[in-house]
Amino acid sequence: MSSSPELEQHITALDALLEQYLYLLDEHQKARETLHKSLSLGFISLARANSSAQGGKRFGQDDYDYRMQATKLVQVDSLNKDVLKYSVLASKISEATPDKTISSTEAESSQQADDKPNDPIRWFGMIVPNALKDTQAQFVTAVGESVPQILNISTQMRQLEIDIGRSRKAIKRLEKSDASILPTI
Repeated sequence: MSSSPELEQHITALDALLEQYLYLLDEHQKARETLHKSLSLGFISLARANSSAQGGKRFGQDDYDYRMQATKLVQVDSLNKDVLKYSVLASKISEATPDKTISSTEAESSQQADDKPNDPIRWFGMIVPNALKDTQAQFVTAVGESVPQILNISTQMRQLEIDIGRSRKAIKRLEKSDASILPTI
């Protein structure tokens, strides 16, 4: 059975979309492995810090100041109507509340106004174990690099899934039109 050139063109386009999807799936899996590794190393370092703490002191969510504020901002940019790009900005939010949003220029100006950075590791004292510093570094890597990368890849994959579905519908439509044109024997 011969097919029309238009059908062949759609099949070639579908192959290209599927190849691109598989590439993104591989990148997504690598980013997830990086996230898993960062989080695992972070929790292992936290366990080391807790085991080496003097006087039975433990490091965890029960020991930090509950008046804390975020030290990172998530920025979501719309590249077009269907594609979003996620990034993490390092900044100190001084007057932000859950109901109030601030622009990136306001965040940058508030960060420049405050010369001394507020390092959350200082909540646990001035002298902290190196394992706790390693914990912080691993979690910063996870939140600042791996999570935005996974979100960006997932967004691209969702858009490709839509394009693949449209391409498959077009191929089915063309196959039906080709079948109705061919004479039956």
